[in-house]
Amino acid sequence: MHDGPRPGQHNTLTTAREQGLPDAISQKTNLLEKATKEVCGLLGEILSQMSSRALALPKEQLYGFELPPELEFELADAQADVFEACLGDDLVKSIEFEDSGVPPIQRSDFALRALRPPRVEKEDDTEGAWAVSFETIVVTSPNFAVEEQENRKWKGRSQDGRPLLFTIDDQEFWSKSHRKELKFTEDTVLTVQMATRLRKGKAKELRAVRILKIDDLEIGLPLDENALSAILGSLARPSADERQGSFF
Repeated sequence: MHDGPRPGQHNTLTTAREQGLPDAISQKTNLLEKATKEVCGLLGEILSQMSSRALALPKEQLYGFELPPELEFELADAQADVFEACLGDDLVKSIEFEDSGVPPIQRSDFALRALRPPRVEKEDDTEGAWAVSFETIVVTSPNFAVEEQENRKWKGRSQDGRPLLFTIDDQEFWSKSHRKELKFTEDTVLTVQMATRLRKGKAKELRAVRILKIDDLEIGLPLDENALSAILGSLARPSADERQGSFF
């Protein structure tokens, strides 16, 4: 008796399996394609309904959604396009958007929806840029915990008495501070190389990138442009004119 597979039996089984696998894969692929089409169709319907509703809503409701300014402008501008065209055709007495859930809009309401939205103002590329200057600061409340600076900044006042909040980003200063080489007294005066982030012409962030003097003690030299760029990136704008005046 021959207990093993008969000649050709193994090959026949293998062939059957090989034929079955592509069929199973093909069926799964078809199911996946069908499901994908159904999902895309559903998403298309949802987007269509959202677009219709956005075009139909009164301006005050459209502006009531928490949308990114650019998207809000595009929707309001598209609405204005539609109703501006409707106003130009005397035969159009009302308009209804399917699936919007908004009742037919009468011609008397066209004008409000045809109003153009104000354009979104883009920030100037120079906004938020760093400007670098030399500053003299009277320290009123130091913070020698370097890791806490972002939460509790150094406090001081400028030469004209304005209050300032700033951080110190000078590693040499911190090294000397940790070695107890620096002495601070009441109303210690710092001469610093200050990086100021400007927005709309106003100082929004102050970082002392180099401490030059503590009272009359010189402890550092100014950073050159390469070093400033390494610390602040390409936004740094040190120039002779900027260094002459204060940004505070």
